[in-house]
Amino acid sequence: MRVNPPIDMTAMYYREKLKTAGIPEEQIGLFYATPCAAKIAAVKSPVGEIKSAVTGVINIDFLYNRILKFLSLKYTETEPPQTDDLLTSRGILWSLTRGEVTHFSGRGLAIDGIKNVNEFLENIENEKLDKVDFLELRACDESCAGGILIRGNRFLTVERLKNRSEEYGAREDDRNLKMDEGFIDINEHGFLGNIEPRPMGKLDEDLSIALRKMERKRRLMCFLPGFDCAACGAPDCQTLSEDIVKGEAQISQCIFMQQQMIKQNLLSQDHAFRITENIWGAERLEKNCNKMGAEDENN
Repeated sequence: MRVNPPIDMTAMYYREKLKTAGIPEEQIGLFYATPCAAKIAAVKSPVGEIKSAVTGVINIDFLYNRILKFLSLKYTETEPPQTDDLLTSRGILWSLTRGEVTHFSGRGLAIDGIKNVNEFLENIENEKLDKVDFLELRACDESCAGGILIRGNRFLTVERLKNRSEEYGAREDDRNLKMDEGFIDINEHGFLGNIEPRPMGKLDEDLSIALRKMERKRRLMCFLPGFDCAACGAPDCQTLSEDIVKGEAQISQCIFMQQQMIKQNLLSQDHAFRITENIWGAERLEKNCNKMGAEDENN
């Protein structure tokens, strides 16, 4: 759907509002705090636009401990922060499953969970499903409430947001809250440009060589454990096997394969340790009580 997502529309709205207030554009920075990898990617590698309206993103793990420290010290605001009264009951539910599809009048389906999404897309590709006008596809179970970096229970989060939506709905009047009034034109700023497919990584430009590398990759996956622990520096075993066949990695980078190779006298313990140091840096293997979950985490 070639429509600018809410994060970009909100950034455009506040950018224009600040400019109208007399603040030079070069002094305006709009940052989005989020635990969501998808939102971070949407800002850093936007689709359908050259550059996101958001200046940058701040991962929530950077802020969480700092906020928690203030709360533990019973820090309180002397005055409540100023906010625009633009949030609606429908807006609160936008991040949950069916948050988008409920606003569509045709046949729309909402799918959450990455495995369910993949299965559903395969059914469409195999022409097992037709006459669907709108698909809402969410990678996480229970959508944003079930994000992998969300600390709370996703089902309780969904319940809390639905209750909050009902509270907002009970006190909403007939105002038609619009972000565009006086600041942005929806027809001008609300739509994306052309969306081009992004090329997938190739094992080799020569198709015959690429096929041989694919076979080798499949053979390597017979040996790699499939735990996807990322200790090798790659996000998962599939990626490590691709890096190996492209000559960008070695199978000895897998910490589980290291143990097998040490057992068979193909690798020394010292060499295995140096491999891990080269991947992560020696300082990451030293004692550090300030990391998340350690005793001095909040210091």
